[in-house]
Amino acid sequence: KQWYQRRVADTVLGVILTVISIIGVTLNIGSFVFFAQQKAKNSNKIYFKRLYMVITFNDTLICIFLFPVIQAAFYPNRGMSIYGVLESPALLFFDKTFCGTWIIIWWTISQLSVFLVGVLSLSRLFVLKYPAKQLHMTWIPFVLPIGFCVVFATPWIVIIASGVQHPIYVQNTLSCILFPFSLAPEEIYSPASKKHLSISVVTTFLYNLIPTLMFLVIVVSCVLSIRLLRESGRNADALGKKGKQQREAAKTVVLITALFILCNIPFMIFVWMYMVDLYKGTRSGFKEGMLVVHFLIFWHQDGLTLTGGTPFLKNYTTPILQQLSVAVNSTANPVIYLARMKHMRDQVLKMVGWKSLAGSSDQSLSAGTTSETAQRKTN
Repeated sequence: KQWYQRRVADTVLGVILTVISIIGVTLNIGSFVFFAQQKAKNSNKIYFKRLYMVITFNDTLICIFLFPVIQAAFYPNRGMSIYGVLESPALLFFDKTFCGTWIIIWWTISQLSVFLVGVLSLSRLFVLKYPAKQLHMTWIPFVLPIGFCVVFATPWIVIIASGVQHPIYVQNTLSCILFPFSLAPEEIYSPASKKHLSISVVTTFLYNLIPTLMFLVIVVSCVLSIRLLRESGRNADALGKKGKQQREAAKTVVLITALFILCNIPFMIFVWMYMVDLYKGTRSGFKEGMLVVHFLIFWHQDGLTLTGGTPFLKNYTTPILQQLSVAVNSTANPVIYLARMKHMRDQVLKMVGWKSLAGSSDQSLSAGTTSETAQRKTN
């Protein structure tokens, strides 16, 4: 009965991830094309146009790289035998090289999405606070993400290539992770050392440090933006056309930021509780010279603490809070663009043949973003 319940749950999860992935790829590619075709004259418009292009491109990659997770969800017992051995050669995660490559790419683009929302939120806060100033460094939306990817991915490439950490497929997370052991028989039954414990804790800490710090920055930036919007709302008549455009653009960014917070705060809380719990559990149960297999038992059992010791919940906590929440966030962003940007809605309506519902006048990017309120003067 328990196996049947898990099979049904895995199928439902796989279907949900598939639908979200297809919708996300379609909407984000369309959004990328839309932003790329927009004409921007001043530096603010160029800056935010490029930033939205990078965000939509990264969201597209996130939805695409869900495929191995989807494949694993549809496999019986997630591709593992009843003895916990990976036995499905057709499973993409079966290949160690693919597993390591997927880890580097997925970790980088999922962390980059956090970073990009932070950059978007801070940039909009700056323009909202200083409406008369221009963002002249229009290269930042391209150069900064590239630099982030290089800085973030390089250590993990070195760690995997040097054998300090080993990519392994974990059934409970429906994904690959890095582990201080290769899980080879000769290593499983060898004595563990404090080095193994240190590597587990340090790598977990490093992986979660950047997104957690950026998450705090995003929350603070969102609160400050809302405060500035409320203040500007009291003086709406004195803002002028440009000020009102910037205010509408800021509302769009606040919605994107709020969506990000909503999708990620459960996972952020869980990750840090899990990391502290993991450290305490492995440290209290770890003894110098104990067998690696016993170390793994402590490591595994400790992971059940936050799920009430329920293996069923352990199998779905990480897939839902990590893969699913990230995918939902990436898919929902274009929905916000469509809801807030009338020019984009008009183009979509024209593409599907509903020209009568589309606006009769063209619109352009507004004061730093693609605000729907800026209309061109008609001759």
